Amino acid sequence: METRKNTEQQRFENMLCTLFSNSVNIIYKSTFYSIATAFYTICLAIKLIIPLIIIQKSDKLWIKEESFRQQPTIHFSYDLIIALETSNPSKYIFWSSLKTLNSFIETKSIRYPTIRNYEVDENGDGKYDLLKMFISIPVKKEEKVFGVKTVLLFEYALDNIAFKMDTIAVINQKSCLPASKLIAGGKLKFQQNKLLSLKHNGHSPFIIDEISTSLGEDSFFVWQTGRDDNEDTFDIDITVLYSEDTFMYKTGFWYLLKWAWS
Repeated sequence: METRKNTEQQRFENMLCTLFSNSVNIIYKSTFYSIATAFYTICLAIKLIIPLIIIQKSDKLWIKEESFRQQPTIHFSYDLIIALETSNPSKYIFWSSLKTLNSFIETKSIRYPTIRNYEVDENGDGKYDLLKMFISIPVKKEEKVFGVKTVLLFEYALDNIAFKMDTIAVINQKSCLPASKLIAGGKLKFQQNKLLSLKHNGHSPFIIDEISTSLGEDSFFVWQTGRDDNEDTFDIDITVLYSEDTFMYKTGFWYLLKWAWS
C-alpha cells in the first residue's frame, strides 16, 4: 500500500510545472575592525600572493621573456656614406651626406653623386614597405672600381612598445673584375643581443652589439663588369625591404599577473 501511494505521489509531482523558484542567499556582515574582516583579508592576500611566490621561485614557470611579430615603422633618414675602392688602394672615391665627415676626407677623393630614391607603401597600411635608391658616381676613365662600401641610415620604431632608434644598413662588396655597376637588395633584419624593455620610451642611436639591423642572409648582390669608353659613372641600384620581424622583450609585472591567473 505504501509503495503504491509513493508511486502515485511521484506521478503527481511529475505532472506539476515550476511557476517560481528562488535560491537562498545568505549574507554575513561584520564591522570593518573585527576578527572576521581580518580573517577574510588574510585569506584574500594568501590567495593573491601564493601563486606569485610559486611562480617567482620556479624559473621554469615564470615567463621572463616574450616575443611578438610586427612590421616596424622604418623611414630612410636621407643620410648615407659611399666609398668606392679602385685598383689603387691609396686612391678611393668617397662621398657622404654628412658634411662633418666630408671635412676629414681629401678634396680630390670626394665625388658628388646623382641620387634618386623613393619609399613605397605597397599595401596602403600607412607604413613604407621598401626603399628604392639609384646612385650614379662620376669616375675617370683610368679609374677601375673593384669594391663598394655603402652605409644607409634609417629611423626605426615599433608600435607595440615605445621603442625608437637610429640604425644602419651596410653594403660591403668586392669584385674580382673591374665593374661599372652594383645591384644590391635585401631585407632590413632586426638583430638583438638583449631583451627590449616595455618601459623603454627613449631614442637610442646606434646601440652597437646590443640592438642593430643588417641586410639579411637572403640579400643578393649582382656585379655588372666592364665599362664602355663613353661611360663616366659608376652606378649602384639598391632595394631595401622593410619586412615583418620578430622582437623579444622582457615581461613586466602586469603580464606576470595576467599569466598567473590565466
